[in-house]
Amino acid sequence: MNEEQLRARQYILSNKELPPEYGAVIINASSETSISLYGHIDTVIVHTREEEAQVQVRGRYRKDLDTLYILDYGAISFPPEFLERKLFEEDKRELSRLLGLRDKNSRLVGWNTVKKKLLEQGFTIKDGREKNRRYSIIQE
Repeated sequence: MNEEQLRARQYILSNKELPPEYGAVIINASSETSISLYGHIDTVIVHTREEEAQVQVRGRYRKDLDTLYILDYGAISFPPEFLERKLFEEDKRELSRLLGLRDKNSRLVGWNTVKKKLLEQGFTIKDGREKNRRYSIIQE
């Protein structure tokens, strides 16, 4: 670490908050369990997929947090034209193709996997039948 980094680190350890001239702090594996932060922090961004590290980094800030962003390579960018309408089999296939989600063997996943992922991301899905054809309606 350079002189400025050492000074900032010492300030954080002594005062349990960021130095006033800083608006961000980066916590790596060397300090994910050794510091506590109070003061005012609006947002924490956790750039790792390891759940234990996510918990540890979030836990460094000891007050309520307004916003927490966690890395998710599987996050879906959902096309709005598929919201709030009946999606029949051909629509579901098209949506699956557009989303481009792939399994561990790099094959496009089918509707059941897409549906599961959408539910995990907070969408609601209502299933129904019309003229002996199944459909799903996706809502935010």
